Amino acid sequence: MTSVFGFNSNNSLEVDLGMFYRKRHHGDSYNIAFVECKTLKPFQKKDIDRMKDIAQKFPNSQIVFATLNQELSKDEKDLLIPFVNWSRKIDDITYKPRNEVIILTETELLAEHNINEAWKLKGGQHKELSEERKYDLENNLWDITQQVYLDLSPWEEWLEEKMKR
Repeated sequence: MTSVFGFNSNNSLEVDLGMFYRKRHHGDSYNIAFVECKTLKPFQKKDIDRMKDIAQKFPNSQIVFATLNQELSKDEKDLLIPFVNWSRKIDDITYKPRNEVIILTETELLAEHNINEAWKLKGGQHKELSEERKYDLENNLWDITQQVYLDLSPWEEWLEEKMKR
């Protein structure tokens, strides 16, 4: 993994954290992720706009919103949901979402062992989703965190509904 913290590119691209990494799961695959980080302050419209600009410049990258808060506020959800729905549209080449948007809170960021264990300990919807066999937290974290933190339907259901319309 190669990471760069807090960088600007041509004064038009500001990123808190950028990562280029390789996953060794079903063969090697290379990914790039861009992260917007907050300690205890809320995400604002300018943060979402900046990450959308990055997502447009880097299709198929992962976009991460990381906060040390335990939950997202209603205002943050209202800002994030339109961006996430935009990013869920199918990429014509990969047939996957344009960008995988991952939401991380205190639960995931400060997990003692791993996210799966942290979710089991947290209980409720976190525990239910971590125990469902159809969800692979490592490869579907983007979809699962959108369900938990933004109350969105799973991507495949969302996509099926879009196709029907």
